[in-house]
Amino acid sequence: MKCRLPRLPRIHLWPCALTAVAVVALGPLARAAIQQVNSVSPVSQTAFPASSGDLIQVGAVTLASAEHSDFEPFTYNGTTSTAALNDGMLGQNSINTDTAFDFDGEWTSTYYLNTAASPDGYVITEIRSMAGWIAQRASQRYELWMRQAGQGLFTAYGTFELLYDADGSTMITLTDSTGALASGIDAVQFVFRVPQIQGYPESVIRELDVFGYGVAIPEPASLGLLVACTLLVRRRWRCCANTSPAWAAHAGRGRASGAAIVCALLVATVAPGPLGLRAAPFANGTFELPDVNTYTAYTPGAGPSAWTYGMVPTSPRGGVLWDNASGVSPAPEGQQLASLNDSSGLGSITQQFDTLVGGTYTCTFLLSGIADGTADTFGVDVQASGSAPQSFTFNTGGAPNLNVPTASLQTYSFTAASALTALSFASTALSPSGMNYGPVIDDVQVSGPPPLPPTLVQANSTSIASELAFPASADDLIDVSAVTFDSAVHTGYAAFGGSSADRINDGSLGTATQVSTTAFDLDGQWTSTYYLNTAAAPDGYVITEIRSMAGWPGPRASQKFELRMRAAGQPYFANYGVFNLTYDANGSSMIALTDSTGIIASGIDAMQFTFMKPDGPSGNEAVIREVDVFGYRYTVPEPAAFGLILSGTLLVWRRRR
Repeated sequence: MKCRLPRLPRIHLWPCALTAVAVVALGPLARAAIQQVNSVSPVSQTAFPASSGDLIQVGAVTLASAEHSDFEPFTYNGTTSTAALNDGMLGQNSINTDTAFDFDGEWTSTYYLNTAASPDGYVITEIRSMAGWIAQRASQRYELWMRQAGQGLFTAYGTFELLYDADGSTMITLTDSTGALASGIDAVQFVFRVPQIQGYPESVIRELDVFGYGVAIPEPASLGLLVACTLLVRRRWRCCANTSPAWAAHAGRGRASGAAIVCALLVATVAPGPLGLRAAPFANGTFELPDVNTYTAYTPGAGPSAWTYGMVPTSPRGGVLWDNASGVSPAPEGQQLASLNDSSGLGSITQQFDTLVGGTYTCTFLLSGIADGTADTFGVDVQASGSAPQSFTFNTGGAPNLNVPTASLQTYSFTAASALTALSFASTALSPSGMNYGPVIDDVQVSGPPPLPPTLVQANSTSIASELAFPASADDLIDVSAVTFDSAVHTGYAAFGGSSADRINDGSLGTATQVSTTAFDLDGQWTSTYYLNTAAAPDGYVITEIRSMAGWPGPRASQKFELRMRAAGQPYFANYGVFNLTYDANGSSMIALTDSTGIIASGIDAMQFTFMKPDGPSGNEAVIREVDVFGYRYTVPEPAAFGLILSGTLLVWRRRR
């Protein structure tokens, strides 16, 4: 007689498989919850620094080519040119040379990235645009479009505007709280428009900077490891009839531990690079954005906020956003609805949004059609990426021309196959009347488990008692004496009173009120980059915690810096955010960055801190005393080593009789 140990509940095994899936399924991201930060300066037309190390910099290995259309150069004190947009320079005040100054202020600039260097495209982490001129020409307005590698169409990411009715300069900075605006991108397009401002509205653009790094898609072998892990954790054990209950319980615990070990090994093997990049939540399901007044027709690749038309190959045309005022009415919900056909044929509309891998989601929507006076039946296929499509139909029942009959509520369910899901609605039937008659949708809602949240945690500490209240470490990764540290580069540092940027990683806080033991920059703005020793850790390092300490009377103990990190083997830095601590008093402060998972990032070979003047009423330059970066060497097991681990695990888990 044989007995079988009871199977562990699925809930104990699923997190391991879920973690593994999340690691190997980080595909291209296409949408983002974009954050716009506007900066202005009346002091100078060139107040905000240009970068010569971004993705579209002329001469960079990451730039393949640039294309400009409809640009009409305006000549005044020099010759203007679109070449100025990505040359890493801002030019001079009131000199046309090294600016892009168009007669009517409207043109398109497209930058194609080098996919020979990164076949899977690039992660876009930040975009900056700088304008500057006299006569109130420092305002900005442009549409941002990006294209995924292997796709023929551009996706709209929104229109961004900064109105500044004065002489001087402006900068628009676009970022995302998750660290990535988009992933898998091979082209970025700017469509410049005239800002909505009185006077002389045409902008004088001085520089465009696009920051990011190459995408690394896991090799197929990683998926094989995932399958192996899944098979192992689901394997049944058998035991002899005389196995004691105590041994059965012990073996059950061992099985759970073994599953966790295998999953942990799999994660460690296939998860190098920055963590936590996501796109955006589901949005604008009611199609009320933008307010189109009457209607707006969209071509393939464009669409209303958060949506893109024409992305389904079988229904590649655009569509129309209709307002009740257009005569196509009534909208099933609110004032506006989306139609899925255009005058040329079958159309579709798609939105990409964050999901939890393996989570079950329910989509509800209102389905109707634009009637032409006859009883037409319209069809719509709904599909989430990685799931099967489902067909729905609606009959207009002979409703009057341009009428939208009472909509039917429809439901579609799917299981998320990746951290980013594309949900599409595709028309399958044209109206005999042609034109834009056909199916319409409204009030699209998606419910289900929330995606994994951003997990970077900032903890602020302050002390009025001392400038040296928080201890520095001499054992962290970037300490000048550590074997893990390779070199440091400081740019833009203007020393005040014998101070030095080298004090930041010397393992000491220095002496109170002694400038020479601090990093005290004249204008409080500079960049320090720390390169880690990859000879000691070829696969980079796992970063677990970052601390920065400031202290001085004055008050100058506030802090503000932008953090970037680079994955081993990549030439580009990923933006992890801007961190600020305002403390307008004498004493000291500390910013501590951690992650609730225990890891901020892995596979890292360089850290970059761009220090800025802190926010706050005093606006004083910060006096930085120490930056400590904690972590450990990141090791990817070689295939042979992993094979031995896997073989050993199989032997341990073999069936027993």
